[in-house]
Amino acid sequence: MNKPIDVRHFFLEITHAYEVFHENVDTLSHNLPSYSPPELTVQFQKLDKKRNNLSRLDKELIQIVRLAGDEIEAEPFVDDYRTAFSLATAACDNLQQSLQLLRFSLLSKNKKID
Repeated sequence: MNKPIDVRHFFLEITHAYEVFHENVDTLSHNLPSYSPPELTVQFQKLDKKRNNLSRLDKELIQIVRLAGDEIEAEPFVDDYRTAFSLATAACDNLQQSLQLLRFSLLSKNKKID
């Protein structure tokens, strides 16, 4: 038998998880040049674990929204979740751009050496 789900609590939990993920990605992005390749590997492994947890929560969220129906849209905690999700997504996009710039910079330095 499935236990009842506190929808508000679940949304608070997933929103917090996205906020923490956003902070972690932002920190990594801002400190990117200071990490060595092995340190970057460790940092990305940590992010991957958090992303896997978010993926699990996202799957649960989809089921909850299906059960709750359209009336859940009016709840303020849904907007909080959307904001946290959007900020985390933007942080990931920024990290990707930072990585591309770092890669380009390293490639440019290597070409000058050759």
